[in-house]
Amino acid sequence: FPSHDNNLTSPPTGAGNLSCTVNGQFWGANQELTASKGTTLTINAKNNNGSSLSIILNDLDTGLYLINADRNKAIFTESASSYLSSNSNPGSLSITQHDVQKGVIKGSFQFIGRNAVGATRTITQGSFDLLYSK
Repeated sequence: FPSHDNNLTSPPTGAGNLSCTVNGQFWGANQELTASKGTTLTINAKNNNGSSLSIILNDLDTGLYLINADRNKAIFTESASSYLSSNSNPGSLSITQHDVQKGVIKGSFQFIGRNAVGATRTITQGSFDLLYSK
């Protein structure tokens, strides 16, 4: 199982790593991790505890961006409850490297997801290094 990569300046490998903390507890994509690119880049990650994280990236160039309900959306799901990124409390996304020819992207993220009844999940220290299908 991959460890959390704090060295965001190392070259992207497309190794298929995605991890973060959820309310202070380590979370990693240890069951499934897929990434595919159309008009957006969609990342779907699952943990063997049944929880999942989906990130839909509109912004793919290197740089710093917001994660909210309209652009660069993120959804964390556990116990049949979905925690969505919002416009009222946007998160952040940093694309540190993107090799379009190889289909490899690397970056970091954080956001607070809110469910339908107002409960939240705080996602921090998120990182990914992915090979995506085009």
